[in-house]
Amino acid sequence: MLSLNLQAQQSLYVSGTIKNDKGQILTSATVFIDGSDRYTKTDADGNYRFNNLKAGAYTIAVSMIG
Repeated sequence: MLSLNLQAQQSLYVSGTIKNDKGQILTSATVFIDGSDRYTKTDADGNYRFNNLKAGAYTIAVSMIG
C-alpha cells in the first residue's frame, strides 16, 4: 500500500508503475483507492493513473491474483 497526501486548488492525478519484489512489471494488476469505488488496471507496461482527484489523503492499494 502507498499513502498519499495531495494538496492543491485544482484537480489532481496520481500515476505510477507497479512492480513485484523482483522488479518485474505487473500487467493487469488491479490498483484501487482504498475506501472508495475508484479502481483501474495496470497496462502492458505496469502503469496506472487516477485522474480528477481532489486534494486530500489517499491510500493506494494493489491486488493481483496469480
